[in-house]
Amino acid sequence: MPTRIYEAAQNGNPQAQNDLGVFIAKGEGVPQNYEVAAYLFNEAANEGNTDGIANLAQCFAEGIGVEKNLGSALELLNRIKSLRSNWAKQYIAVKRTYDREQQNQNPFFLVKITDYAESMLAGTIYMRPISDFWSLENSDEAMQNSYRGDNMESVTETFDDENIPEGSHFFRDVFHRNADVRFGNAAQRDMLLSQNMIYSMSILEFDRASNGFILPDKRIASFGKTAVIIYDCNEFLKRVTAAKVLKCGYNSWMSFKRVKYNLDFNKNQSYNEFCKESSYAWQKEFRISIDVSQGKLNKKNWEQTTDFVRATSGIGYNPNIPEQLSLHIDMSDISVSMPVSDFLELKDFDKLPIRKFIPPPYTEMLSMEREPHITVYTPMITLKDDEEKI
Repeated sequence: MPTRIYEAAQNGNPQAQNDLGVFIAKGEGVPQNYEVAAYLFNEAANEGNTDGIANLAQCFAEGIGVEKNLGSALELLNRIKSLRSNWAKQYIAVKRTYDREQQNQNPFFLVKITDYAESMLAGTIYMRPISDFWSLENSDEAMQNSYRGDNMESVTETFDDENIPEGSHFFRDVFHRNADVRFGNAAQRDMLLSQNMIYSMSILEFDRASNGFILPDKRIASFGKTAVIIYDCNEFLKRVTAAKVLKCGYNSWMSFKRVKYNLDFNKNQSYNEFCKESSYAWQKEFRISIDVSQGKLNKKNWEQTTDFVRATSGIGYNPNIPEQLSLHIDMSDISVSMPVSDFLELKDFDKLPIRKFIPPPYTEMLSMEREPHITVYTPMITLKDDEEKI
């Protein structure tokens, strides 16, 4: 190891600190010591040295000299992923592992319970805006059942009167305007988010411990008469992504992953369109979400905003945002169908042409970062006496 690197590192040179850490991690010319190497990478990273950031991220990703922490690795790689292609690839690889561990998922098949199986098997995927799922009065008859109508869809924040966001004068006025009314907690719904096109499916989990599939909840029979089982999930998602690019272009935002059932009016936390209340956990939903709005309100949401909001918020308007989105892919070699009554019991499941996909391979999730946009929020409030949402 060159003496000049050691001396420069001793004098606080960030690049030298990183280079010294590399020598120590490899044991080249000095005793190998992962803890000291990680310390030096951290010192270099704290000064903004990109090599130090990358090496420290690798330490966190693999547990080298520090306790393994994929979240910390992602935060570091997110700072430098745009600078080099190998760092971008490293970020993607760590993100996939992080998503998988976060969800602690069993491998699974994707299943669409539907009354329109023929159309889906022919390759047509119909996507609707999130708002259709909390505003049933604006939805067609096919969506009307007791298990839809989740008015917490597209909520991005829940908080109580002691944790109101800075600058949220509306909630401050509401909570304190009338001492006789016992307000509970509050939430805000993102109107731009409510326009995202989503495609929802259930998952059929494979329990590796018992080497068998977990029986689905019988309530999903409410969604349709036929179960379309997608047994090559990764190929399906690749084809949907390609179809999205053809339809919407490369710049349109897209993500797909399992839904988390962590949305709680009694907690102070943030959410996205992949969060729902725990009462829906039996659905085991996997969701594809595409943003076709490009930071603009659609006709329906624009008409619901006040002139004051239009004039002061800077939010844009696009009357041509579609009311639904249809994608076309080949489903013939990656899916099968069966009556939902048979599916609930997994009847004759071993006779389906899916043997080579059992146990299912792990499904890769996609979590794209969003471009920041001006948006409009609508409020939701509970009353403490009866927990009524208003």
